[in-house]
Amino acid sequence: PYSVLPKETPRRVLAGQTILVGSGRVTHQVMEDLRSEDVPTVSIVEDPGVVQELRKLNIAVIGGSLSSSDPTDPMVLVQAHIVTASILVITDLDAVKALKTVDMARQLNPELQIYVRASSTTEAEQLRKEGVQNVWNDVESISDFISTSILRVYAPEEEDDGDDAEQKLEDMRAKKSASRSDGLQTRGAHG
Repeated sequence: PYSVLPKETPRRVLAGQTILVGSGRVTHQVMEDLRSEDVPTVSIVEDPGVVQELRKLNIAVIGGSLSSSDPTDPMVLVQAHIVTASILVITDLDAVKALKTVDMARQLNPELQIYVRASSTTEAEQLRKEGVQNVWNDVESISDFISTSILRVYAPEEEDDGDDAEQKLEDMRAKKSASRSDGLQTRGAHG
């Protein structure tokens, strides 16, 4: 019964919407934030209890079982109106399933903006290598926030916009990424 959106789903939710995939704490918080700003959202959720709760709150949601909530299935994405969506957010999938979902979503809507939460730095790097541009993981997000906040304290006073801190953070990320790559190449060369 939850594999399709209710007939009374408002039309404004079915065009230009954000599709959220997952049912964890991060997904829930994103959903609350978007709701508070009246952003049209459709959720794809596996847990039938969560689906029932969201429907009671008049949130557009599909799922409730493995088959009706598998975002790698094009029919599930079509039920969420992926063709007319603006954004896809994946927060609770492993990298393999996330990549399959991203590939299917891109086939159905090449203009879609995609955001994926990775469970580790390694997974985030794998997703980025596969062309997913908007990837984050908890460790990177927290460390970026802290680093940017600290760098803003040391930014020259005449630069109120924090661009210098952002540039320094980008430089730090590039150095970290390069050193990880060098370390992998060195380890690979020595066995």
